Amino acid sequence: QLINNDKEWYTSNFAENPDFLPLHQYPEWQVLKDTVEQRQQRIEKDYNHELIARLQTIFLRDQKPRHAFLYASQTEPDNQVLRDSLIYAMQQADDVNLQEIRDIFDTYGFPSKTIVGSANSVIWLVVQHSALDTQKEFYPFLCKAAEQGELSMEDIALLEDRIALFEGRPQRYGSQIVEDSTGERVIYTLLNTDSVNIWRSAAGMPPLEEYAKRMNAKWNK
Repeated sequence: QLINNDKEWYTSNFAENPDFLPLHQYPEWQVLKDTVEQRQQRIEKDYNHELIARLQTIFLRDQKPRHAFLYASQTEPDNQVLRDSLIYAMQQADDVNLQEIRDIFDTYGFPSKTIVGSANSVIWLVVQHSALDTQKEFYPFLCKAAEQGELSMEDIALLEDRIALFEGRPQRYGSQIVEDSTGERVIYTLLNTDSVNIWRSAAGMPPLEEYAKRMNAKWNK
């Protein structure tokens, strides 16, 4: 149904994707596989695969120490030495990644979906994990990219809220979560509680009530 309803839909490594393994037993599988792979070849024929691989490397470098830190926080919460070492690893990875995306910007500007597909969101990810001055530096470029359909408006909303948090200002979209004096997770101060869900909807985000529940965070409306 998805393939029939969206003529542009495809996903990389369709045949190896574990989500689709149950479909292999059906006689229609080969047709589905061929359809998706032909779409991928058609859509990606002019892609810059070298740049995509570079962006994917940046993504993995960003995520690996963060996943390790989250795992350590859950399994060894009292091991401060381990946590400190992983924080240092994140900082080192972030420094390398920032240098990488600066070089990409110097060469390509913001890389279009026409040459890298959705891999261009890695640029936003690195900026989101950067220091305040870097976030503010890249914010106008990323806003322009979102206006051109290269990034989602939700990405911009998350970055805008992150900048507001770092500057000690109320956030517009309610995406940032902090701990209160008791250690409880709470939605950081909002710019306007009556308008927050209107703004979130415009950015393609679910209501704050749903988000807070999913993130196990308290929100005093």
